[in-house]
Amino acid sequence: MNFSQSKIIFALFIASTAFILTSSMHLDPLIATSDNDDVC
Repeated sequence: MNFSQSKIIFALFIASTAFILTSSMHLDPLIATSDNDDVC
């Protein structure tokens, strides 16, 4: 494997992990509000 190929794979890995982290952060407030509604 060339160095450029490994850099591309590494960049894709970082992009995918960043996307998952941001999506989970956006979903967390929805889950928290639903839990609060259940408590009320």
